Amino acid sequence: MILVDVVMRKLFCARCLLIALFVVAGCAAGGAKVEGKVGVVDPARVLSETNAGKKAKDSLSAFSKNRQALVEMEEKELRRMEEDFGRQASVLSAAAKREREEQFRRRMAEYQQKAGEMNREVQEKQKDVLEGFREKVELIVGKVSK
Repeated sequence: MILVDVVMRKLFCARCLLIALFVVAGCAAGGAKVEGKVGVVDPARVLSETNAGKKAKDSLSAFSKNRQALVEMEEKELRRMEEDFGRQASVLSAAAKREREEQFRRRMAEYQQKAGEMNREVQEKQKDVLEGFREKVELIVGKVSK
């Protein structure tokens, strides 16, 4: 159970860091400059206060929650396997223990791979959505600046 907790904590921290980086990178678009006038666009504010920005954030949130639910289901199954093994370890033969431990290790490796894959999917989705939103903002800013 401790191993699962450590892995989940690391994946959660990595996910949070990447989300923060993508939000900052996606919002790094500057302002527009016209001769004699300077306009500043706050991308974070545009993202949080416009309907299109809210839709983009909601879309990302729903996608992320869906992926997180899949990972959590797998995590629960691993915890159950670990608890079952802990309860039955005293009555299992040495060969059966090795087999169960190997089975658990394989499932843990599959879980880690799946969690990493889901994390990459979320990152790609964030990148796509934020890039599309950034392009829309740049287009509108370009029109307004002329």
